[in-house]
Amino acid sequence: MNIKVSCLIVGLSLCSAIVSADNVSTVNGLAEGVTSLDLFDATNGSYVKTLEAVDVNFPLAVLEDQEGGYVVMIDGKKVTIANSFVVTDKVFDVSGEPDCNNSLGNNSTASTRGITPKGC
Repeated sequence: MNIKVSCLIVGLSLCSAIVSADNVSTVNGLAEGVTSLDLFDATNGSYVKTLEAVDVNFPLAVLEDQEGGYVVMIDGKKVTIANSFVVTDKVFDVSGEPDCNNSLGNNSTASTRGITPKGC
């Protein structure tokens, strides 16, 4: 899966890079300091319930990787959980050449090194 990441710096300089991310297939546990997990309906996003960490049987298979959350099966129901509260097997590979341009103007007042080794 390739994800195109773009950052707009002070409204003047646009820097893009291709970031490769392996598909998430498993939620392995809760992130450090997280003691409970909020569940949301996978179809409409409504709140379902909160589970304490001891009540969740990890690992959980990820059915869908949504922006900001993962769809998983808990108690026979498809629910969405926030990706910032869990630990997964997702790996980012940021090696590669950045694709930088200044398409918003020639008079940049800010810049960024980007997220790859050579930067923008």
